Amino acid sequence: MEFVFSSIQRLSIIAHEYFHIYQMCLNESMVNNNFNAMCIIEGTAVSFESIYVQENYGANYFIESQNSKVL
Repeated sequence: MEFVFSSIQRLSIIAHEYFHIYQMCLNESMVNNNFNAMCIIEGTAVSFESIYVQENYGANYFIESQNSKVL
């Protein structure tokens, strides 16, 4: 859907997945699926990807997503 609606995330998926590779190099238990804190794994990758998008495309969807209200 990122490509259909021209989402900014279509530009950042490589940075996001590359950060996962970086994480795996630092933490061997991630490679063996013994690391159960998905919020840490995905949260840091999303933070990295949002910095990449902000620096290269001028969009700050990380801050925008923090401003949305959850009912």
